[in-house]
Amino acid sequence: MNLLERNRLTIIFGVFAGIFFLVLWVASGATPDKALGNKGLIILLSIATVTAIVLMIIDSITYRRKRTRELQLTAQSLGWKYNPKPDLPFLAALADWLELNRDHALRSNFTEGLTGRLNGRDFVIFDGRCRQGPDSDFSYYQTIFAIRIKGADLPLFGLEPETLGSKISDALRPFDIDFHSHPIFSKKHALYGSDEERIRRLFSDEVLNHFQSQKPLSVFAYQDHLVIYRHSEICRADTLEFELRAVLETAEILVKTNRPSTIKPPVFVSGRVKYR
Repeated sequence: MNLLERNRLTIIFGVFAGIFFLVLWVASGATPDKALGNKGLIILLSIATVTAIVLMIIDSITYRRKRTRELQLTAQSLGWKYNPKPDLPFLAALADWLELNRDHALRSNFTEGLTGRLNGRDFVIFDGRCRQGPDSDFSYYQTIFAIRIKGADLPLFGLEPETLGSKISDALRPFDIDFHSHPIFSKKHALYGSDEERIRRLFSDEVLNHFQSQKPLSVFAYQDHLVIYRHSEICRADTLEFELRAVLETAEILVKTNRPSTIKPPVFVSGRVKYR
């Protein structure tokens, strides 16, 4: 259960607790009008709402503290480093190049994470805090895997689960790259990028079959940077190493097709992006 779901359940619990106490009051022989009056009812509902909010805040703080300890222990077991605030400027750069909206996961607030190496690949694993929508007060966390693969030359692309919103956007302004040879993949995913020819070469039958056979992932890449996560899912500490190796498998399958690019790769300077 992610934090958004926990918060919603806490609010629901608080509201129902208020209703429960109101029912008990009425069952004792009083009526709402006589026992409380209109002002009393408002006060009781306000108390229930405040209680739900307080419980939600306490639950969030408790959860984050527990998560911090779990990540620290996981870092020790992997021989990695715990990082309370990862610095990942290339995520915002990817979001800019792919023209992603301001509430996209790649623009999320990065919280604590792990940094280390596995099979010669540089990893940063962290929890990203995202808002549910542009005007929403709700937020959720998801575990994001960022990988640096030296020598890779991946085309700029984004791969996300197909949604009603992406279907409507594609109908208004076509952007989704479909594969008629793999209709299940195309039905489950929205694939897009600036160089369709290179993306189609990258997504060989092996790559398409790999993604088609599992629950949809969100994958973003350019040059030697690769970002992978599952929407609104937090990896539990006891399954993090398993998920890490699954992500590594996906990365290795993708970099098998490594054609030279004619586009000059960007460089990161003081958090800004510029071209060579």
